[in-house]
Amino acid sequence: GAVAISAIAVVVVGAILPMSPLADDLGFARLPAGFFAALVGMVIAYLTLAEVAKREFDQRLERPHRVPGRREQRRIQRRAARFSRRGALSR
Repeated sequence: GAVAISAIAVVVVGAILPMSPLADDLGFARLPAGFFAALVGMVIAYLTLAEVAKREFDQRLERPHRVPGRREQRRIQRRAARFSRRGALSR
């Protein structure tokens, strides 16, 4: 999806920039090969976690909301009563 494409694009630009002609002007140095291995692992972990979070969020939206029973509604009203006030608010 769009998140994966944008994440990969940012990584590619960040990886290529130190090897470009602009590297000296920007004060960049070449990166060691081990960095790229760690970078690939972090990007894969990020994309995996983003996908898991997205699916969990979508599943929660699909679940029907439970309508509280009469007893539970009364309990909620009693608990909210101390924070509520009938009538107009005084100024």
